[in-house]
Amino acid sequence: VGFHKAREMGILDQLTIVGSKRYCPGGNYLAFAKKPGLEELSLRFSEELTKFKTTDEYKQILAKYGKLQ
Repeated sequence: VGFHKAREMGILDQLTIVGSKRYCPGGNYLAFAKKPGLEELSLRFSEELTKFKTTDEYKQILAKYGKLQ
């Protein structure tokens, strides 16, 4: 999302990617709260997301936003 927005703003060339850095040392829980009982749901979600990332649909999304690698 950030890259897409930066491209829209015309500042993409001003960004620098800092590889393998962790900006959330305590963990990053975007989809699920860190609450008891959600572990199974988050694991299932992760498995399905991993599968989705192998599909043509995912590649089309990456291409649409200029991130096809």
